[in-house]
Amino acid sequence: MTSDSLLAHLAWRFPGATEDIATEALCYILRKQEGARTALADLLRSGGANPEPMDSFDTQRVYQRSKKPDLVAFNGDKEVLLVESKFWAWLTPNQPNGYLRLMMDDLPDARNLLFIAPEASQGWLWDELCRRAKNFNLTGKRTGGGVQSTVVGSGGHRMMLTTWDSLLERIALSGADEDGDLRQLVGLCAQMDDDAPRPSGNAEELSEVSHYEDLIRSAVQQARERGYIDTKGLGSARWQSSYGRYIWFVNAEGDHLGTARIGIDFDRSESPLFLWFTDNYKYFSPERMDQIRTQVGKDLEPGDQLSIPVSPDPAYANVLADVVGRLKEIRDRIAV
Repeated sequence: MTSDSLLAHLAWRFPGATEDIATEALCYILRKQEGARTALADLLRSGGANPEPMDSFDTQRVYQRSKKPDLVAFNGDKEVLLVESKFWAWLTPNQPNGYLRLMMDDLPDARNLLFIAPEASQGWLWDELCRRAKNFNLTGKRTGGGVQSTVVGSGGHRMMLTTWDSLLERIALSGADEDGDLRQLVGLCAQMDDDAPRPSGNAEELSEVSHYEDLIRSAVQQARERGYIDTKGLGSARWQSSYGRYIWFVNAEGDHLGTARIGIDFDRSESPLFLWFTDNYKYFSPERMDQIRTQVGKDLEPGDQLSIPVSPDPAYANVLADVVGRLKEIRDRIAV
């Protein structure tokens, strides 16, 4: 199903801003509708929480200089809930540990951290959240009422994960849609479900370039954070049957080793995910391109392209890890 809602249209017109658009829409509804606030509190209770009243909400507040929860709920002037809105982007370095630590150190009344994500991502996302937060001593894991939840530490904190459908259905049942605002957000979430990346080993099963755009963005973000690549001064491009992001491979000192475009192209006979090396950049000579051809060796295809095998594993996190691992492998080979 493809939604014709206004929010879904805006998200399509402004790629990369979908999570922000959804968060702002949810914040607007929660501010406006008491029933929506009650529905959110009931959802938290389904996860084992005992939430404080929530009378106001704000988005994109910055704490400790770098921590910026998508949505914060207040009781008076006290922060009582942090919310992270996800569709298909990978977790940031602060998620969830930075926000758990923020609550424990600086926000004494904030006991709950809630992630909202599509149904299809619930399995791998919950596993990854718990894996990252394991040093906080997670206990009392539970699933029910559309919420996965765990107690974090000994101070009464909880981390929870729910779906957009679960939350929005609760809000709809509360009657908080008198102006049609909720239907707009439901339409946006339906569109995002339609455009969900579905990793597969068979390129013929994939029909939309957008399915893999967030996978590529997330892989680039992780590889950049780990020091394998740099993207400063480089951009991305989208064509009818392909999408690509230009990157610099770098060594431990940050020196450029070679530039390439990591992309998806459904017209390729090999894996749809690929690297394309190019010397069309300043400070990157044809002689260096010849060196890379030697270093990469027989794996390099005609046109200086290199396949990135797509794992048949259905877990999105595992596919992402495979792509990041391939980037590291290539970086190590051309760093010799």
